[in-house]
Amino acid sequence: MYLFDAVIGRSRILEPIILGAAEAPPDQLTWSPLRTCATFYSAQETGLVHAELTLVCPRTTIQGDIGAAFPVRGGFPKIVPPFNSSTTSIVGRVYDTHEVPLRDVSITCDCLTQIALLAIDPIYSAPEASLGTYTELEVQDPNPTTGLTTGTFTGYWSSLTTGSAVNNYFGRLSNGSRDSMRGPVAVHTR
Repeated sequence: MYLFDAVIGRSRILEPIILGAAEAPPDQLTWSPLRTCATFYSAQETGLVHAELTLVCPRTTIQGDIGAAFPVRGGFPKIVPPFNSSTTSIVGRVYDTHEVPLRDVSITCDCLTQIALLAIDPIYSAPEASLGTYTELEVQDPNPTTGLTTGTFTGYWSSLTTGSAVNNYFGRLSNGSRDSMRGPVAVHTR
């Protein structure tokens, strides 16, 4: 996917999100950037330094609904956990560089969502963030009715210094499993 902003002359390329690969046996592909958590570091927001997130949270119209673009049948592996039928609720924690918790945050992601860090929370420009922040984002806890987690996401972080041709950073968030980020995961044997 290509994102163009003609106002400021910025172009971004978002890497593809795979649902299947020709070399993988059906239903055995386990890698995808679509995960239940992600992390990123960001410098302190100032009058000159600005950062934003681009979040990708596919809906069931991609896979899961009748008539979805990529049905499970036909060679595409089933996404686990499944996509949401509407928006994806993402919650997170912002830490300073000494791992001191600063703030809990929440974001609503709707398919493709671009959001400035300061629109998420002013903590990103606070004095406590003078050396930058580390943020952990995760899909909100499982549905209390079913106990099942729904929703996966990936995302990109960008930061630029106004008026500088060299301080313009862009890259994908570090994605992972929400359960792994929360602590040790039980190993299951067969």
